[in-house]
Amino acid sequence: MSVEQKDPLQLELDILHEFVGMVNPKNKKIVAKAKKLYLEKTNSMEKRLLRDIMTNPNPLDFVQHCVNILGELSDMIPKLIADGYHGAILMGDDIYPARVQAPAHWLVREKQWSPDEEYEIQKKVLAEYMETYDVNHTVGHVMLLPDFGFSGILRVIEGRRNPEIAA
Repeated sequence: MSVEQKDPLQLELDILHEFVGMVNPKNKKIVAKAKKLYLEKTNSMEKRLLRDIMTNPNPLDFVQHCVNILGELSDMIPKLIADGYHGAILMGDDIYPARVQAPAHWLVREKQWSPDEEYEIQKKVLAEYMETYDVNHTVGHVMLLPDFGFSGILRVIEGRRNPEIAA
């Protein structure tokens, strides 16, 4: 399977696991390894994560946090699918299941939603989360699963229930 076909969540976990198990990890060592990997990688998702690691004020904590959250999310995906969910919303350290309101025949791996369609659906999923939890403004990471024709990319989405009111 080529890098382009690989699951986006697995791509990020693979990059993060390059840092797990480093002997005596320090921020300088993490940044140096991220710079080296950045030059080797060609996939834009991998490069973005490495850039985030290099520019973070505390790369060691950032890598550990990402490994924990993405590892937990990766473990949850089969249960989310079994329970009828189509993705997840990450709010800080919390993960919430996400369901897309659409006919079942639209939510199949073969459908392949366009990035614009997926973005609009992610905004709707976040709006439903905000309605459910009575939140007026939030910024969260929304991921819709490839099993339902989506990219599986975690996207930062800002939601505002009442756009006229400034946050």
